Amino acid sequence: MGTSSLLEIIGSFITAGILMLAIIRLNLSTSETRQTYGYNYRNQTNLTTLVMMLEDDISRISYCANPANPAVNPASRGICYADTSRFRWKTDLNNDGSIDSIEYSLGLASDMPPTNNPRNRYLIKKMWIAGTLTQQKWNLGLTQFRLDYYPAGFTTTATPMACPVSNTQGIGLMQLRITVESSDKPKQEFLGDTSQYQVFWKQVRVTSKNLTFR
Repeated sequence: MGTSSLLEIIGSFITAGILMLAIIRLNLSTSETRQTYGYNYRNQTNLTTLVMMLEDDISRISYCANPANPAVNPASRGICYADTSRFRWKTDLNNDGSIDSIEYSLGLASDMPPTNNPRNRYLIKKMWIAGTLTQQKWNLGLTQFRLDYYPAGFTTTATPMACPVSNTQGIGLMQLRITVESSDKPKQEFLGDTSQYQVFWKQVRVTSKNLTFR
């Protein structure tokens, strides 16, 4: 075997090794891209579910199917409790003309099953219908659920009302902030870029038309 043939064989091995490394790197990159896409898709879906549910329920503050019912006066149909992570109000949940209650709150870290993300929390929804309590808990990767409250005539430079709000009848508008993060531990190189595993939603003017009729 000549020297040139030996060099060709060595060169072939080197070329094959470089090609193999390139294929491995490409596979790793594709896997990371797929994983990142999966994080974002799941987080966006969870966030959309939370926002739609909250907006629908909040729009029913003070609602009553039979507002002419003398047993249901406007003062009894408002917001009961308002804090940054707990919000309770009266509404007619089953459209029977009587007043029920509904509450949303952010769960505690100790309530969560172990996950790779210690910031994840349950969103807790409680409903009192005809005096009977029903509770639901959603594990959708929630890490922030914050409400700030403003009187009517809210502006972006206004100072939020002190929480818990002492005069809930004075609430005209709310600002809601929600953050959802993956329950999977993000890769080390993603820790400085929260967009890889986190989605954020902020609604500046959350209100209910029924607030004006209290």
